[in-house]
Amino acid sequence: MKILRLLSAAALLLLANAGLAQTPPDRIWLPPRLVIQGPTDAPVQIRSVQVTGEVHGRHAWTEVDMTFFNPNRRILEGELQFPLLDGQRIAGFAMDVNGALRDAVPVEKAKGQAVFEEIVRGNIDPGLLEVTQGNNFKLRVYPIPANGTKRVVLRIAETLQARSGRSAYRIPLAFGARIGELGINVLVAGSAEKPLAVSRALAGTHFTAESGAYRLRTVQRDFAAESTPTLDVSIKSAAGPVVHTQVFEGRTWFVADIPLRNERAERGTRRIPGVVGLIWDSSGSGAARDHSREYALLDEYFRRMGNGEVRLTRLRHTAEPVQVFRISAGNWQALRDALEKTAYDGATNLGAFVPESAAQEYLLFSDGLGNFGDTPFAKTNVPLFAISAAVRSDATFLRHVAERSGGWFVDLTLGTPADARRTLFEAGTRIERVGGAGLSQLVLSSRAPVDGRVLVAGELTEASAVLTLATRDRAGKAGQVEVAISRER
Repeated sequence: MKILRLLSAAALLLLANAGLAQTPPDRIWLPPRLVIQGPTDAPVQIRSVQVTGEVHGRHAWTEVDMTFFNPNRRILEGELQFPLLDGQRIAGFAMDVNGALRDAVPVEKAKGQAVFEEIVRGNIDPGLLEVTQGNNFKLRVYPIPANGTKRVVLRIAETLQARSGRSAYRIPLAFGARIGELGINVLVAGSAEKPLAVSRALAGTHFTAESGAYRLRTVQRDFAAESTPTLDVSIKSAAGPVVHTQVFEGRTWFVADIPLRNERAERGTRRIPGVVGLIWDSSGSGAARDHSREYALLDEYFRRMGNGEVRLTRLRHTAEPVQVFRISAGNWQALRDALEKTAYDGATNLGAFVPESAAQEYLLFSDGLGNFGDTPFAKTNVPLFAISAAVRSDATFLRHVAERSGGWFVDLTLGTPADARRTLFEAGTRIERVGGAGLSQLVLSSRAPVDGRVLVAGELTEASAVLTLATRDRAGKAGQVEVAISRER
């Protein structure tokens, strides 16, 4: 059964960058919005939105096909703006050119801008997709014909977020205006039971069994769903491994969703070292973080430390000199007073941070959105735990800098405070290596299992192979998990 449209090298790279979050998202997946440049006599209408989704295990692919109608007597220029959630990445986009849908080709930013301007001067339909800060995108669309339509297609690859054995797949509905026709067609494979679909605006919509999978299909006309911004689909994870393979341009790619027991709860909490480096993003965007959640986590952190030393580095466009604070019997009031007096201003230069040999562990509090300087964030020789309390953040960057050091990422905007404490304090099973003869270009979504599962993707170069995961638990005991992979017949 062909479930996923594309498992090419590009899609695998997206998977590697995406990672997995700790819990299903509380944040709303905001749909794309077309912002028209300049005044208009009448607003641009959304004539049609067709959403096609395919889910296999916890890997999902979503296509949002939008047709806009310009009722004005002049050509318009628009900008399609859309933020993506943590775990989502753009896999491609297309736009109609003289009535025919044309797929985009990725190029470097400078070249893309030059090509765009050249095409605009020739009065031909161009499209330029740009990445803004974090996981936010904008697509420049021109021309939108007078009294005519413009079609734009976005393709999104996603690693579904999970908790308690269920994955959360969300489909945007609130496109900011009435939709002439809304069509939804979702196929789910690798689910242990029929998925649940919840939406007040689509009451009565449900999945039906289809050839070993489940499908949801609905068509709504003159649709508006501002009060119900998403269709939420809850998927029960299969008990065993779920492996999907697909041939693309003569090469076989796979995604494997593998159960992996996390020894975290059974093995207990990790030890907090006596000297900790605290990296505090004090740039202008730092004011938007939820500091009350950050302080609550630090309360528990220093209670567990007992006695120790904290070496504070504030980061803006430069790094301030290190300040040293003593923690006695969990009391960190002097440090808290200093943090509460922080003036949040200036640009964010995460590359200004310089690790110290004295620190035995680092805590990075930031949204990860650097906007100044070209120096990359320094790699630490000790574990770094990246902590985000900002709704708008670059979770991919924060997860990367944490996991490469042996630490992990904590998102305080998802789940409960108890979830955050477990993530930060309870050391558990980690994946040290993935491999296997007959396999190449292997990528791993996360070094630690999330909700008892891990996602691996790669290329299958033989007719069959065995994927091997080398693991180590908190006590240092080595383990191994093997999963057989073969080409579909």
